[in-house]
Amino acid sequence: MQDIWTMQENSNISSPIKKNILEYLDHKGISQYQCYKETGMTRGILGQNNGISEDNLTRFLAYYEDVSPEWLVTGKGEMIRPSIEKEAIITPIHHPDYTERIEEQQYIPLYSLEATAGVLQQLDLLPEYEIGKIHIPNMPSCDGALNVTGDSMYPLVKSGDIVAYKIIHDIQNIHYGDMYLISINEDGDIYITVKWVHKHKSDPNKVTLVSNNEHYSPRDVEIRHIQHIALIKFTIRYNNMG
Repeated sequence: MQDIWTMQENSNISSPIKKNILEYLDHKGISQYQCYKETGMTRGILGQNNGISEDNLTRFLAYYEDVSPEWLVTGKGEMIRPSIEKEAIITPIHHPDYTERIEEQQYIPLYSLEATAGVLQQLDLLPEYEIGKIHIPNMPSCDGALNVTGDSMYPLVKSGDIVAYKIIHDIQNIHYGDMYLISINEDGDIYITVKWVHKHKSDPNKVTLVSNNEHYSPRDVEIRHIQHIALIKFTIRYNNMG
């Protein structure tokens, strides 16, 4: 529910579309900061007393697919669109040089914690976060799956995609150049991230984490700070069918 300060701010906005966007965000419990980060809209645009560009509107509708475009533009009808069918597209990420064992039938645990493709989270790979299982026949063996947030691996991995992974029990067994889910502890700061892992150019005690999104700079991490590491086998992305 909106607080008095937010309601006063919104009342100063003359654009009906902006008012509807703010109403939607309040309804979904989404902050303006989160909206800017997720959609790529111009920061601060929702607080300005003017119209909204076609580019910003397109970005908003492309990310928040459940909002009704008709309601957003005209205020008529329901705010939230009726449920629509979605088709899952599975994309292999790991392409080994050898023939990998295929599981005819497997149920991959799906975890509720949000892995980050840029945003820090203080969570680890723990069984109690399991919320269900994904059944995908004839795929490589996996230990788990979870949703990704953030855009540092875009466009290969988009925020909201599911990544399925296989835990690597010995850090020495990693193959540089592959994509990994990594749990890192740096002086008590714990986070999980999805990155390409490259060999450090000069220090054998470090690795370089590389994003797919060119707007993110590579980052060097000491191997001793890596708590867990898992190889990303494939991604699942849902696309609308209707």
